[in-house]
Amino acid sequence: MRFRDVYKNNLFMLKFVWKYYKIYIITSILISFSSILTPLADVLGPKYIIDFISQKKPFTWIVTVVILIFSIEILKSIYYSWYYKFITPRAHNKIKGGINNLLMQKAASLDLECYENADFYDKYTRALKEADIRALSVVSSTRDFLLSLVYALTLFGVIVTLDPILLLISVVSMLLSSLFGLISGKCQFKYERLLTPFEKHLNYIKRVFYEVQYSKEIRIFPISKLLFKKYDNNIDKIDSVLKTRGKKLTLLNILGDTIEFIMTIGVTMLYLAWKIYNGALTLGDFMALYIASRQFSSRLQVFFNSFTQFYEHSLYITNLKEVLDYESKIENSSDSLEILEEKITDISVDNVSFSYSEREVLHNITIKASKGEKIAIVGHNGAGKTTLIKLIIRLYDVNKGKILINNKDIKKLSVKHLRSKIGLVFQDYQLYSASIAENILLLEVKTPEDEDKVWFALKQVGLYEKVKELPNGIHTLITKEFSNEGIFLSGGEAQKLALARIYIKDYDVVILDEPSSSLDPLAEKQMYENMMDITKNKIAIFITHRLSTTVMADRIYLIDNGRVIEQGTHKELMELNGKYRRMFDAQAQFYREQAEDSLVVS
Repeated sequence: MRFRDVYKNNLFMLKFVWKYYKIYIITSILISFSSILTPLADVLGPKYIIDFISQKKPFTWIVTVVILIFSIEILKSIYYSWYYKFITPRAHNKIKGGINNLLMQKAASLDLECYENADFYDKYTRALKEADIRALSVVSSTRDFLLSLVYALTLFGVIVTLDPILLLISVVSMLLSSLFGLISGKCQFKYERLLTPFEKHLNYIKRVFYEVQYSKEIRIFPISKLLFKKYDNNIDKIDSVLKTRGKKLTLLNILGDTIEFIMTIGVTMLYLAWKIYNGALTLGDFMALYIASRQFSSRLQVFFNSFTQFYEHSLYITNLKEVLDYESKIENSSDSLEILEEKITDISVDNVSFSYSEREVLHNITIKASKGEKIAIVGHNGAGKTTLIKLIIRLYDVNKGKILINNKDIKKLSVKHLRSKIGLVFQDYQLYSASIAENILLLEVKTPEDEDKVWFALKQVGLYEKVKELPNGIHTLITKEFSNEGIFLSGGEAQKLALARIYIKDYDVVILDEPSSSLDPLAEKQMYENMMDITKNKIAIFITHRLSTTVMADRIYLIDNGRVIEQGTHKELMELNGKYRRMFDAQAQFYREQAEDSLVVS
């Protein structure tokens, strides 16, 4: 990596810090330049005290020096305490919050395929793990760089005045130590990259043990043993990497320290002792030069190690910039595309094929839906039904064919505006640790009108009475993660709450993916009746395994192995006597047998 790139990357991060908390940069620079006082107190103070004692000067002279040293240390203590205990914690909070917020916004704008790209996802997880720490570290390195520079220049003046030859010893010591530091930094980054996939596994397993949705199965089934084994395996893999890294880093550290001690202790002490022995230096000069040379070498090492740190920061910042600079093909395409002003009256999936990586999921699919129509999509698990929905709302782009909305290619329409016209509930819907109202609106509740929308939606899905009885009503939190007053919902109640989202807005299209999988028969019947009522003049598309509900559809598409193999009304497909008929009869027979078994038991 070129020096220019290192400079630009670190400057890039400093601009972030400046954006979120300017005073942190300013106070860090001030603390660097205040370091000019430290060598005066640490180096020249003891020299003058020893010389005054040796020369039997008046004791008031010694008292004056002590007072000056004391004053410098008190001023430093006041400023350092304010900087480290007041400014720095607030800076960390604001900078971490700002950068993590930026990364979360970026995550929300990434194409869905990014989460399925292991290389990109590794980059994103590294960025999420390192970005805020690196921002703070860049400021620390910049502060230490300037502080060491000012400190070293001050010591340079002291050493040149008393004995210039000592400079050569200090510089050679520093250069050798910095060389080992540079090699160590490269080694560190290399091994950090090797650790990423193993740490990702560990984080997932830890998440399984504290997230509530896994709690029941962990207690009932032996899955925990499998997870413990996987956890231990990844710990062992990390240990193997750390073992290899530890050996190399330990060796580099020992070699670097040994060379530094030879130069700063052995060579320096012998040289100064020889000068005193020959009467060229006073005891005060010896004290000042020894302290100055050790600190000069140390500060020069910090100064040049800062370049190593800047280089290391730059490697991680490059990773961060690759994530931030990633241009989503779908999610960021809205600005230059057409906004669909009119209502959606037609959806046409025209000869569409789609593949995940190399595996074809949909092949030459053609489906049409018009205003007022109820479309059912049925088929076995893995047939491609949910993938088709993801294409219609443009979470993915088709590989072949077209999807037309009102006879306009979906790729030419603003994706955000398009999605705002579609009410959608996925089979794997999510409920958030937020209030009931926020889980339905998926927005902040700001007005009484917002609350009215929520209550209306709750009535439609049969949760009105339950929520009304809660002390905090629609402002009750889902889960107890943040409050003991929160509630846990049953599977059916959770699905009803997710379904309530389609009632808060006058959508042009309503799409439901297995909307009744957790509902009892009566709740399912009521849900479909309500859905049919609100979608009278809209397009309704629903995926279902329960074929008893497809009799309400205007048209049914049976998908098998990514292909539409049958289509028509329920009556037409039953008369066709094909796979749909066999599936329907099998389900009907199952329900009859269940009913007969219930009668026998009773």
